[in-house]
Amino acid sequence: MVEVYRTNVRTPAEAQFLLKYLNTLYPVYEMNFDLEDCDRILRVETALDSIDVTKIILVLKDLGFTAQILSDFISVTEYSVLDLICYPVPGSKALPIPHAGGD
Repeated sequence: MVEVYRTNVRTPAEAQFLLKYLNTLYPVYEMNFDLEDCDRILRVETALDSIDVTKIILVLKDLGFTAQILSDFISVTEYSVLDLICYPVPGSKALPIPHAGGD
């Protein structure tokens, strides 16, 4: 099981402090930060069937940080097919939007 969190952890010192603290609470979890990611990711992995998501968020909150679980999927309410056509992945070409008349 893997859970990924968006955090506001800024420095390697903060990340090391949090990892040490979290490892004392959850020794069965493997955890690491990716501070170079724009979301300042905390990645938590375990062989168990679940991860105590809420408690990890609350521990970080109690220590003055924020954490938000990142979804594994893109919600269809967030993006439409036209978004993907009109605003494609950087480096790719936008597709022309077909006319309703079929010319």
